[in-house]
Amino acid sequence: MAAPTLIGWLARRHWIFDLATHFVVQSAVLMAVFLAISLVLRDWRMALLAAVVLVINAARIVPLYLPADEPSSTGQRIRLLSANVHTGNRNAAPFLELVQREDPDIILVMEVDARWIRELSLLRDRYPHFHEHGRPDNFGIALYSKIPLDGLDEIEVADSEVPTLLARLKLDGRSMTLIGTHPLPPISRDYTGLRNRQLAALGELAAREATHGPVVLAGDLNTTSWSPIFADLLKASGLRDSRLGRGLQASWPTTSPLILIPIDHVLISPDLAIHDRRLGDPIGSDHWPVVVDFSVN
Repeated sequence: MAAPTLIGWLARRHWIFDLATHFVVQSAVLMAVFLAISLVLRDWRMALLAAVVLVINAARIVPLYLPADEPSSTGQRIRLLSANVHTGNRNAAPFLELVQREDPDIILVMEVDARWIRELSLLRDRYPHFHEHGRPDNFGIALYSKIPLDGLDEIEVADSEVPTLLARLKLDGRSMTLIGTHPLPPISRDYTGLRNRQLAALGELAAREATHGPVVLAGDLNTTSWSPIFADLLKASGLRDSRLGRGLQASWPTTSPLILIPIDHVLISPDLAIHDRRLGDPIGSDHWPVVVDFSVN
């Protein structure tokens, strides 16, 4: 049971090793159980091993719960809703009801096909600034905004062959860039390589856009914050994880609570103030939606 923690250190060597980095919470819970059993049985060597692995994993979780420094801000408060609605989810009503309750200013939706686009057309009156690209392969994407857009481009990052949205908004006289994306899942060597190249390119893109103003990068990134690939993304982009100080917020898969991991992310520029970050109500998808309130300093 300690092996996944140790194998995770080799994540850059092989794509399967990277998968082992994602189940930090599960490993910590198991190690706590083994530690308790070892202490009861007075098996000190096993207790020491369990304690070491428990500490390693706990050190990766605790920072998410420590208070995060937020810049002060009196700027316009913006609510972003980011949701992977799941192409196979045939009932759009829970998601539309969530939009009604949360009343976000910006909505990013992933895994939309032609049927989902038809269902989401109801949002166009309230969100007159929108872009929709339905696809049958789980990589359709759409953006709806109450805030006028200075521009919106659909781009292909690296050689991923999946769309990424690059939207520019004006907030309190400042330009802000929103990058909405859904990289390929790490289910094979080739897909993992494509995901890694896409995340690396997104980091460079976010850094370039940051020269014009704050940046928000949101979407189902198909990785957790414990992968070194995610650490590379933060370093290259200069963005920070909106979960810091707000807990784990594991978002997938909703169908298997025991293996829930956080793969739906909202990364923000340091000069954006986060007022709230939480998971939304269930929408019939295998992902929980993410709701983030922020403002420009």
